[in-house]
Amino acid sequence: MERKRKFLVLFISAFLVLSLYYKNKSINVSNSDKLVIEDYLNNNILKPQFGGKVISAFEILGSNKDNGEIFLWALLTEYYMDGNNLEMGTGRSGPIVLNVELIDDHIKIKGYVQPRDGSYYSKDIEKMFPLLTHNKIYNYSSKHIDKLIRILDMKKEELLNKKFT
Repeated sequence: MERKRKFLVLFISAFLVLSLYYKNKSINVSNSDKLVIEDYLNNNILKPQFGGKVISAFEILGSNKDNGEIFLWALLTEYYMDGNNLEMGTGRSGPIVLNVELIDDHIKIKGYVQPRDGSYYSKDIEKMFPLLTHNKIYNYSSKHIDKLIRILDMKKEELLNKKFT
């Protein structure tokens, strides 16, 4: 019993030390930074194929201040007008690494990378994303995507209201 207790204390201590270490290495993403990220995603990741407008929702999975990286799961969808109807065009969902520069504690996005499809996907995840995000990426559930879809639905309504007012 004493041995289990020592192991548990050691495990919790290691977890706390690692948590503090990664917290200090993280980028503090402000609300204004999130707007910068959203604008970047909307205008640089997905090319509209129907002449529409891309809107996005994302979840920050982590960041690395030393390397200037923000790790996201992003859901992007193009919407376009077909007569009086707002239609869905192209879309994508998946992990993305944003390469950023910190200027006065605000981010400037310099570019992005994303994992390739198929047999390269796992290899790219291992290379591009920190170990602490792998499980979340590999098991990104429909519950998480449903949350992003609800955010997109609200943005879609805003877009629809702008088109008709």
